[in-house]
Amino acid sequence: MVLVPSGEYKIGSHDFEDTTPLKDLSINAFWVGKFEVTRAEFAEFIKDTNYDVPQQCYHEIGYWWFEQESAGGWQNNAINSNMYEPVSCIGYEAAVAYASWLAQKTGKPYRLLSEAEWEYLAENFKNDSQSSVCERANIADLRGESVAQSEFGTSYVNLIGIESCDDKSGTVSIVGAYKPNKLGVHDLTGNVNEFVADCYTPNYNQMPHTGSAVISKESPAQCDAVVLRGGAWHWPAWSNKIRDAKPRDWVGVLEGFRLAMSVATNAEIAEIEAGIGNYYSEESTQLLTKAIEKALSNTKPPVSLPSAVSNLALNTDDKGSNKLTLTWQGKLNQGARFVILSNKYMGGRFSIEGYSDVSSYVIDKPAQDSHQSPHQYVVAIQQDKVMGPYSSAIDIGVVPTPLPTALQAERFSSMDNALVFPFDAHNSFVTGPLRGTGDIVLHYEVSVPASGSYTMRLNGQAGAPVQFAVQQQGKPVGNAILGDAVLDKEAGVTFSAQEGNTTLTLSTNQGGWQLDSIDINSVNTAHKQ
Repeated sequence: MVLVPSGEYKIGSHDFEDTTPLKDLSINAFWVGKFEVTRAEFAEFIKDTNYDVPQQCYHEIGYWWFEQESAGGWQNNAINSNMYEPVSCIGYEAAVAYASWLAQKTGKPYRLLSEAEWEYLAENFKNDSQSSVCERANIADLRGESVAQSEFGTSYVNLIGIESCDDKSGTVSIVGAYKPNKLGVHDLTGNVNEFVADCYTPNYNQMPHTGSAVISKESPAQCDAVVLRGGAWHWPAWSNKIRDAKPRDWVGVLEGFRLAMSVATNAEIAEIEAGIGNYYSEESTQLLTKAIEKALSNTKPPVSLPSAVSNLALNTDDKGSNKLTLTWQGKLNQGARFVILSNKYMGGRFSIEGYSDVSSYVIDKPAQDSHQSPHQYVVAIQQDKVMGPYSSAIDIGVVPTPLPTALQAERFSSMDNALVFPFDAHNSFVTGPLRGTGDIVLHYEVSVPASGSYTMRLNGQAGAPVQFAVQQQGKPVGNAILGDAVLDKEAGVTFSAQEGNTTLTLSTNQGGWQLDSIDINSVNTAHKQ
């Protein structure tokens, strides 16, 4: 284990509601595991105790990633393959049980970190070198997107997001594979999301100034949700300030833990440094480190990512054809091919549509009366099942919708922070926010047949009234309200528009809604003479 020195620390951030108020803490020295607890270590606990571990876990990946719980556990799940990867599919209770077992076995006060200790360790002792985040953490990145497409038929891009580098791992990795922080602690960012001891509370009001764990006053068992820190291989690098929460009984393949141990006296520090009676003595730590190093050395280096293609363009010269041709520049090595990917709406996730051995690809031209939403194409190179970075996207079918109209919500020309979900074979709804915070912004291109006044009404569902700010050509025109409890006269907005094409924008910072369609009708229009 690694000794973390005592110190003063201000926990919190104004970036998120649940990371306030900022609070000054005095953190006592403590010991922390150099690595996240591995499957090999957890196996010793199971062998010794025959602990009843969960047999259901969120571990199988579909188009919407971890869609449902299914049979699987720490020994047999869809992701883990090496005993020196961090243990997962165990849940909070098993993590606490492991720490209690080790404490009883060694006579040392092993436990989970408190949330404050975790942030203090991660933030105060982070590696400030100029190295890439992909050298320091296993996170969602270019390699992760390649694996997502080739192995799971899904994507991070335009959903979770990725870092624009390559950490060499598509999913979880052996612990210690990345550069440590200043104290020699590995994988605080990424790999697996780490359970800490605290109950989740909506803010830091109950955080003790000592930084000890926030536990239910009545009983730890009444803790409905628990805190996790650090993110996982499934997300881009998280700020050390970000909190995550899961139900107490949540069991998933993205969640693991590391150990901590309190320090009482200087004599205890000397005793532990000497390895007296300590399960994680210098000798045992060296043995674990050597085993991890051996596992890493036996891991075959991944194939390098192919280079990106450039200058993706759309050939529309043949006006009489119902086809369009994509062209680009890129060099194929032997055995490589171009992969053409498209999405169903602007800013949506990309899926593989086809392949080409030459730098061109023919697609269908959207019909003038098509109900297909504006969408995009990208191209990448695939070599030995490894896909390189995507090209810049090219837009298809961005055509103004004539008014009046019942405009499907997903027919935006661009968006930020929104999600589109299907609710049957032919229809979808828009919701948000995508990233958990920030405004959702939707832009729609429409064609105004005659100058005059128009009304806009939103159709969908909301748990409580949701207000959307409406702009025309970037200028505010009013607010439209979505929600069953809202009176008709309060729901719509009226605006004036000149004949021709214009952009309508909806934005909100609220969540808990789904937008199905937008009705835009004329109130009175000036007729052409």
